[in-house]
Amino acid sequence: MNLSKDIIEKIGYWSGWSQEKIDEETARESLTFKDVLESNKMSDAIKHWVYSMALLSSEDRTLYEKHFQLENSEFIYSSQKIRNSYRILNSDHVYDSQMVKNSHYVTNSYAVENSEGIDNCEGVFNSHDINDCENLHDSAYCERVRSGYWNQTCIDGEWLISCRNCRNCYFCNNVGADSQISYNLICCYNFTNFDKDKFYLFNNEIPQEIWEQVKRKLTRELFNTYQWTYISHIPTCGTNKLFSKIDNKNFVKIMKSLPSYDAKLMYNITLVGEFLTN
Repeated sequence: MNLSKDIIEKIGYWSGWSQEKIDEETARESLTFKDVLESNKMSDAIKHWVYSMALLSSEDRTLYEKHFQLENSEFIYSSQKIRNSYRILNSDHVYDSQMVKNSHYVTNSYAVENSEGIDNCEGVFNSHDINDCENLHDSAYCERVRSGYWNQTCIDGEWLISCRNCRNCYFCNNVGADSQISYNLICCYNFTNFDKDKFYLFNNEIPQEIWEQVKRKLTRELFNTYQWTYISHIPTCGTNKLFSKIDNKNFVKIMKSLPSYDAKLMYNITLVGEFLTN
């Protein structure tokens, strides 16, 4: 395919080129698509635009895929270094993944947006350095965490909000500290535990055996039943919005059955009003 001066001028219009640059690029009567790919004067964004808008031959499309290192992938837009992936937009270094947008270095993951360094995850947004996680927003350096947002350096947990340096923590809000690791927390709020041999429920220390029983109960009746509903990654969405699809009556019933249940603390964790009225 040859690109006429008219086509180049349209490219220049959409990309904000000056007339001087358009004239320089169109000194020849026309350009081939290979010329476009090899041009040092055209940005990758322009090359992607030409690819998406022009009627290209199969040979041109093969050149494009080779130039941007697209291998065995479908529905790839404005991206490069993609392999074995499907529906990728404005991303690079994406492998064995689907539904990735505005992200970098993503492997074996599904539904990732505005993130970097994501491996073996599903539903990760505005985050970086995340491994083996699910439903995570605005977080960093997390591993094996399911459902949460605004978390940093958390390993092995579920349903965490604004937690830092946590290990083996579940259903917590604003726990942990920047300087030390907090361990073994369930349904805790604004709390830390730096002793890995102690276990806490509702901010109270309990025997490890009971703590493990509570964890198994929540895993069976709550963690494997409900998933958070992400309305938006915008902070003003409110914590209670994350529970909008939960059956609050059953949810409150499950939490009230736990030892040392604390209604006010559960409200602080979730902002679900039923904890204060039931």
